[in-house]
Amino acid sequence: MSEFTTKKITDRAGTGAPSFTYGVNIGGSDSGLIGKAYTASGTEPSSPANGDTWYDSTNDKFYLYVNGEFKQITHANAIPPFTWGGDRAVAAGGYSSSSITNVIDYYDITSTGNASDFGDLTNNASSHADGLSNQTRALFTHGWIGSARVNNIDYITVSSTGNATDFGDLTEVKTGNGAASNGTRGLYAGGNSQSNVMDYVTIATTGNAIDFGDLATGTDKCSGVSDGTYGVFAGGYSSDYSNEMQFVSIATTGNASDFGDLTVGRRGHASVSDVTRGVYAGGQGNGINYSDTIDYITIASTGNANDFGNLSIGKRYTAGCGNSTIGTIAGGQDSNNVRTTNIDYFTIQTTANAVSFGNLTVGRYDIKGTSGNAS
Repeated sequence: MSEFTTKKITDRAGTGAPSFTYGVNIGGSDSGLIGKAYTASGTEPSSPANGDTWYDSTNDKFYLYVNGEFKQITHANAIPPFTWGGDRAVAAGGYSSSSITNVIDYYDITSTGNASDFGDLTNNASSHADGLSNQTRALFTHGWIGSARVNNIDYITVSSTGNATDFGDLTEVKTGNGAASNGTRGLYAGGNSQSNVMDYVTIATTGNAIDFGDLATGTDKCSGVSDGTYGVFAGGYSSDYSNEMQFVSIATTGNASDFGDLTVGRRGHASVSDVTRGVYAGGQGNGINYSDTIDYITIASTGNANDFGNLSIGKRYTAGCGNSTIGTIAGGQDSNNVRTTNIDYFTIQTTANAVSFGNLTVGRYDIKGTSGNAS
């Protein structure tokens, strides 16, 4: 048998003798050592000792035994910041009862009530893209101006009422884009003639849009949501009313991939999102010209949409404006072909039917919205 002799034991730093608080086992028993037990089960361990840990596999919780009882060790993931919207809703453009309008309305998302006049777009515009925001600045494309399609982009400072200013141009002339933002970069996707083009802009810097990549399927009048990482563009019209959802990573250019399906194919719907959930509401589909359907998705997880509830009235071509808690769906065209002033609202994280919030200053459809900070 081999043996060795130890003359000196020092601590790791080499500065002195170590202290063996719980004893040392050298060729003997474990007396003097204090062991720490780990148990994974659906029931609490019997006869635990201080320092023992238990993973409750039934309820997915973790415990530490301290002074006669198991105490739950809790951990909460940091909530990412909501950087693509705020408490002030802004809704712009659309068809009023007689003509295309340049009106911009605003209202406080945290308090039900009617909208007020904000100012005007640089031109009368309809069938434009969803609005984009970095909380400070909001962007609106123009779509139709009179009888012509255009590629203009306007911007406003959300906290300061007044008229819009020219921002730049999209890479192509089109109407019916979807849009999504992470608070820094704004994306525009799809458009008339079932375009598959995606553009992007840096919201804080005026200038023309740049090519981002392509949708997997070109679509007209889709709508987009974001969780700050991914943008998901849903629905629209391809060869038929589409239920397809496509997603991209907003920070990196590239082509879109399949996400899943809406509960029903449609176009002209509105959308809002918080840091985890995207919600799509209203629109027009096969046999349903004025939908009251609301769907939701968890943006970080691909898969099909789930039923959320219903709008107070069926309508299409509406504006989605939300903060990190509340979603509002403003304007649109109802089943009586009325350009409605109706604004509905719901809590994004709780499935339920929408309820009345207030009214726009002017009833209109093909209106688009976003939100930002009021100050």
